[in-house]
Amino acid sequence: MLYRSPSGEELRRAARIREILRETLGNRLEEPGQEPFHFVRELSLTRRPRLRDAGRRATRAEVDLSGGWSLVLPSRTGLAQVARRFQDYLGGSMEARVETTTAPPSRGKTIRMGVGSSGAGATRGFEIRVGPRELHITGQKEEDVQQGLYWIQDRMELRGGPFVPKGTVRRETAWDPRYLYSYLALFGDPLLEEDIDPFPGAYLEAAKAYYFRPAGDNRHILMELATRRYGPAAAPLMVEAWREFSQAFQEFPYGVRIYNIPTQHGPANLLRLHPTGYRSSMMLFPQDDYRRWSGDYPPEVVKQQFRKLAEGWLRGLRRFRRGAEKVTSTRKAFAEMDLAIVQTCQHHFQSTANQVEFYLLREKLGQSQGTEPQAAGRMIEIAEAEIELAQAQYSIARRHSTIAFEASNHYYYRPLDLAEKILNCRQVIDGLSRA
Repeated sequence: MLYRSPSGEELRRAARIREILRETLGNRLEEPGQEPFHFVRELSLTRRPRLRDAGRRATRAEVDLSGGWSLVLPSRTGLAQVARRFQDYLGGSMEARVETTTAPPSRGKTIRMGVGSSGAGATRGFEIRVGPRELHITGQKEEDVQQGLYWIQDRMELRGGPFVPKGTVRRETAWDPRYLYSYLALFGDPLLEEDIDPFPGAYLEAAKAYYFRPAGDNRHILMELATRRYGPAAAPLMVEAWREFSQAFQEFPYGVRIYNIPTQHGPANLLRLHPTGYRSSMMLFPQDDYRRWSGDYPPEVVKQQFRKLAEGWLRGLRRFRRGAEKVTSTRKAFAEMDLAIVQTCQHHFQSTANQVEFYLLREKLGQSQGTEPQAAGRMIEIAEAEIELAQAQYSIARRHSTIAFEASNHYYYRPLDLAEKILNCRQVIDGLSRA
């Protein structure tokens, strides 16, 4: 390999590329961003997010764990580790100072946990007894005690403080959560590895509510989850947004080749003005193989379905944005990340519809030997729409290193791929305009 200084023409072309990107992306180029894999560092941190809302106070029907409580460490090693993690949670997320002790104090308020009968008969489960001076968690097994602590943490996050309702709560295990972990086990088994979050996303948080009997109805479960994640003011709008997303996703055309179609790439997949002849591979390289993308469906139907999906998703996105304006300060990070994901989904669905339509029109234009000016005009409109999607997605991908990452394939695209898409679309528009 020999180095050759760029020619004058190549330097002029490079300058033109910089000019186009500056014109198109503007201040986005200067926005602070995250390096690739930045999220790995975030996930590796042991600090807990602060979730206490300063203005919240315990009611008469609750006990306040803010101070004056002692946590009795169980004699079982595994359970003692569970207790220490609960102490860390109370201190880090709820700003509640709880001291540990190996023996119950003669006076004071105590938190105790142990393995034994949970009042659930022969089935697995847990029991929580809460009084003014004692909080006691019992489970059939150590894992059940941990589930009881998760229940307590959920109540605290729902209330925005270390407040637990007085009384007795019993839950029986309805089904084994291990059924959910077959794919997630690629990253470790949360039932065996104590430092892995067993509920790494809102979907599993919602599913968790059905692990035990009795369980609430769907709306109650979703409202509680939204309140814990975004705060009480935002929760109703967020639940409605989730319903809009679910309704929209019913339009997804199952039967397409899901690993070939560019739903994973969205606006990062290049438009090809002329057929490449390349066959799409299972992942990472959709190419322009739109008939293979479509699987069991005619491409026209795929275009229509993704268009419906994108339009319905956009309605949910608008509602989600309104809800995000009402999120409490301690939950802003959750809302910002979720909004980035929601926007990315909409961009990908819209772009998939655009790409299928573009190639249908390309075929029509080729069959007519270029005598279809309306087809060419619509292809230019699609290329312009793809530039807008790439612009919007560029900022999201810069701010959030999790976007477009998938564990077995790493990044489907990075911000520079979206910049390339902008240049690609400009070239396509120029080619169609000259034809």
